[in-house]
Amino acid sequence: MTHHIFGPVVSRRLGRSLGIDLLPFKTCTYNCVYCECGPTTTHSGRREEFFPVQEIISELDCVLSKKPELDYITFAGSGEPTLSLLIGRVISYLKEKYPDYKVAVLTNGSLLSLNEVRMELMQADLVIPTLSTASQEMFERIHRPVQGLSVKTIIEGIGALREEFSNQIWLEVFLVPPLNTTDNELSNLRDAIYTIRPDRIQVNTLDRPGTESWVRTPDPEETEKITEFLSGGVIPVDIIGKETDTSHELYSDEISLHIEETLSRRPCTAEDITHMTGLHMNEVMKKLGCLIRQGVVQSKQGERGIFYSIIRCIFCSPDANVVILRNEYAYCRLDDYPVTPGHLLIIPFRHVSSFFAITEAEQTAMWDLVRLGKHYLDRFYHPEGYNIGINDGIVAGQTVMHLHIHLIPRYPGDIDDPKGWVHRILKVSETMLELKDYPSSQKN
Repeated sequence: MTHHIFGPVVSRRLGRSLGIDLLPFKTCTYNCVYCECGPTTTHSGRREEFFPVQEIISELDCVLSKKPELDYITFAGSGEPTLSLLIGRVISYLKEKYPDYKVAVLTNGSLLSLNEVRMELMQADLVIPTLSTASQEMFERIHRPVQGLSVKTIIEGIGALREEFSNQIWLEVFLVPPLNTTDNELSNLRDAIYTIRPDRIQVNTLDRPGTESWVRTPDPEETEKITEFLSGGVIPVDIIGKETDTSHELYSDEISLHIEETLSRRPCTAEDITHMTGLHMNEVMKKLGCLIRQGVVQSKQGERGIFYSIIRCIFCSPDANVVILRNEYAYCRLDDYPVTPGHLLIIPFRHVSSFFAITEAEQTAMWDLVRLGKHYLDRFYHPEGYNIGINDGIVAGQTVMHLHIHLIPRYPGDIDDPKGWVHRILKVSETMLELKDYPSSQKN
């Protein structure tokens, strides 16, 4: 399991694509009305080094050492990738260490006016910026940008990239009828596109449920008409969305991890997942049903069918100021509702509900943090004993369906009589205890 790498997924524009996510969830310069990842939670134009570069490189090495068949390695995920100060370094590393793979960057284009951002993208094979309008009013209505962003400056930035960048630029145009599909809007947009001179135009429409429920997909005839107008027979235009058969086989013990990692970043239909994994539809539905019952996945009706996505929870994407200890797979924090002072929680980064569903690497990482958590508590809280426990399943008292281990420090006098404390948690009937003494095959 990886925290920053996802897929390979079947991309509607790039084929088999391995994704790199350099950002905390939903960190973006925009809060687009159509975004499939939901509302922006960190609305910012400030570039930062959000994660240690070695953490990302180690995950890339782990995946790419297996030499997967890929069309692209793509900087994408759940926000604006150029907000990361690491993007240039990671691209350089990929081109030096894995030169046979092509690198793509999906960007909203909002920071391309910055010279340093354009320079960091120079080694990429493909950059796909977004330009959906040439008017400031519609730009603000569609993208809801951070304060100070100007569509005029963004157009100039994309144009500057065109002058400096020798590889492919495909310009994405996202149609949001009726906002940017009027004759005047499209005419001004086409003028801007011809100024930029991209290698291709990619007309995109809503495929998964967007942030705002009113956003709709244009009629096919309307999309075709707009496509012909924007192209004018000069620039090649693609309508994104036609599926290709790029299904592939995965080892069975990796399938659930791939499904969860992909759904955590973007909603998918069951059909999308069959393309992604090569699984039969019946098997996909079984796994999705299991994840729904576990409280990990939710479903939502969209125009193209039922979309499945990971349920966001309080333990996903923790704020840095609450994390006491962390490693590659898990982190440790104080419980907001402590049983005793210093009550710690050890939590995997991956959204998974059950201890019995995590990998050996995740188990090892969590128990390492239990051990380090004890050292932390010994130093700062000085307890004289510990309880270590997991509520696994609703009937076991689990209320947050994201696995967590409780490390509870104990102090003299914190309860009147601590003897047999674990046994006193449950008051089970004698009949139930008698039944539990025998294997299920021997019960009457």
